[in-house]
Amino acid sequence: MIELINEQNYVILRCTSGENLVSELQAYIASKRIPSSTFTAIGAANEIILSFYDLTKKQYLDKTFKEELEIVSLNGNSAWMQDKVVLHLHGVFARKDYSTLGGHIKKLVISATGEVVINVNKQALYRAYDPQTGLNLLSEENKSNIGS
Repeated sequence: MIELINEQNYVILRCTSGENLVSELQAYIASKRIPSSTFTAIGAANEIILSFYDLTKKQYLDKTFKEELEIVSLNGNSAWMQDKVVLHLHGVFARKDYSTLGGHIKKLVISATGEVVINVNKQALYRAYDPQTGLNLLSEENKSNIGS
């Protein structure tokens, strides 16, 4: 991952071919100790794992796609849980036939480029386990002793 711009509350990064945008972004945010952030990205991928959360079963249903895809839209945020960066990413991807697919992103391997814009927040956000939904939800408080 290449850092192109790093200003007080604004960062632009570029992922290169073969990099997993998810793990690279997570490592970058952890290394810079970014309290919380929102981000967007565009580019191209050749392998992704998307998930859909089944609220009734309280579990993610994963599906892997290994094909050339355009990253049409990627949005997300970062927070902390048990001293680790947690990313929440959603994306829409276009196929060669111009159809799209989307969902919660677990893995995204870059094929050509991945251009990421991070908006850095000064206030830290955390995630805390919510037994009603089975999800780790955003919180202003560090409740990291609670978790799944």
